[in-house]
Amino acid sequence: MEWGEAMAAAAARETEEETGLRVEPGPLIGFYGDPALDRSSDGSYPVGTALFLCTSAGGEPRVTEETTAAGWFSEDALPPLWGPHARRVKAGFDFLK
Repeated sequence: MEWGEAMAAAAARETEEETGLRVEPGPLIGFYGDPALDRSSDGSYPVGTALFLCTSAGGEPRVTEETTAAGWFSEDALPPLWGPHARRVKAGFDFLK
């Protein structure tokens, strides 16, 4: 997040930067903290991740410097996910059920 930026606005901006997709954030599904992702050795810069249900507003999935692959996947055809992302993606699919 940028200083003064709302979480939903940050989610939309980061999604476009990291995937090429433009989204409209909807309800907050969850908020996750992970000490393993803290950015400082003394823990003074904790990382939190907000998970929003979003609707598509355009764009096409693309690989960026922050991704290794991009695309649309059903729950039963997901590629391997990195650590904390697996829990968050599952929460998103569970929210939709």
